[in-house]
Amino acid sequence: MKKRRTFVPLALCLCLALPAAAGAVSSYTTPNGLLRLDYYGAGESFTGKWYVENAAEEDKVYMTSQGDLPDWQKEQLNFAVDYWDAVLKQTKTATQQATLAVTVNNDLFGAGAVPSFSDAEINGQTVSVTTPNAVLNHGKVLTAEDGPAGFVVIGTLMFPADGEQTRYDTPLPQGSYIALAPTMIHEIGHALGFVASDFPHYYLHFSEKADLYESHLYDWRGVQAQPGMEIQTANHKAATEPHFDLPGFDDDWPDAAVPYFSGRHVCDALGRAELRTYNSFGEKLEQKVPGLPVNRNEGVEGEDWVDLDHIELRNSLMSHQFWRNYVSPMEAELAVLQDLGYAIDRRDFFGRSVYGDGRTIVSDSPFYARNADGTAYVAGAYNENPYGMGVHIYGSENTVIQNAPLMTKGVAGVGIRIDGCGNDVTVNKGVNVQADGPNGNGILVA
Repeated sequence: MKKRRTFVPLALCLCLALPAAAGAVSSYTTPNGLLRLDYYGAGESFTGKWYVENAAEEDKVYMTSQGDLPDWQKEQLNFAVDYWDAVLKQTKTATQQATLAVTVNNDLFGAGAVPSFSDAEINGQTVSVTTPNAVLNHGKVLTAEDGPAGFVVIGTLMFPADGEQTRYDTPLPQGSYIALAPTMIHEIGHALGFVASDFPHYYLHFSEKADLYESHLYDWRGVQAQPGMEIQTANHKAATEPHFDLPGFDDDWPDAAVPYFSGRHVCDALGRAELRTYNSFGEKLEQKVPGLPVNRNEGVEGEDWVDLDHIELRNSLMSHQFWRNYVSPMEAELAVLQDLGYAIDRRDFFGRSVYGDGRTIVSDSPFYARNADGTAYVAGAYNENPYGMGVHIYGSENTVIQNAPLMTKGVAGVGIRIDGCGNDVTVNKGVNVQADGPNGNGILVA
């Protein structure tokens, strides 16, 4: 079957492996040397073995850049890739940088990142992972014939060179459109691993080969995704039926069919809380799930389009909800990448997160800089990560008493962020909550 591809604004979840470059490019390498962006100018193209063998003809237009990014847009892309470099800095297994090609397209309304896929040996089994994952965590070495680990495409209809330079150095989104930097944090997250590997939205079944991300997916009945398993929509049956059950786009009971992602690190981040689910408008649904809600069907009337690549926490950056109130991933979203094999010190970006409802928590968890090994805080030293957060309260009707100092001076750092409803937060006398970096917020009620 021919593999066709439609680009989705702000979330390209394609499975095209992207190829190495022909011609001169300018490059940016992150401070820890884990990631690299290769910027292609107008008329420059790249290619590579995976793309030649797998991509549909109509997709090749995105492999040739139709323009040049201005410096201010490159600055925002560099900031986004630096964010992920900081998150992944505990990586010790990379044998080379994971490189993403960057192109410009003048007909695309949106932006996206596209990983290729590679095999990795995990627990004695060969599984499919994104190529950035294979390079950073499994020792894969790409050659010039292979091309880059993936690519990023910037659509000028949404992000014109002379467009609004929306702020990205604040804890909350600014302007009428989300800024390019948070958009790229979202998209590069897909390249790192937030993506199913074999076009389930076209074929309505999972990859025949075991896929690491898909192995963590469960339908609303608790049925775990399996290689080759059929995906059915609007055909809701008991969990004994051997298929992955999702709502159809025209389904009249979507409140009861939300799939979810679950893994050891995600469960740890959630504190074993079950989470309320939400639709694309951010409206509360009746179902709760023992993991992270996942997007399910983005079709049109009469046609299903299965999308399992987005984590649907309320108003989150990694979601596909129409209104998003974050500029960086939440802790539980970072835990997804841990379950996909990445070495991440979550305490370097979040002192503590509260996802449950109706809990009473006396928090003795501080937030400082971390030691080089990512095993302990350095008392009294400011945390300097962008978007660092001392305490994040996602749930509702909680009582939280903070007994330990929270110290950040990174860009858009936050001492305590309060989401949800009806939360009661007390900072005990003598406890410092400091967000002394650019556009920091000591206590943010979001």
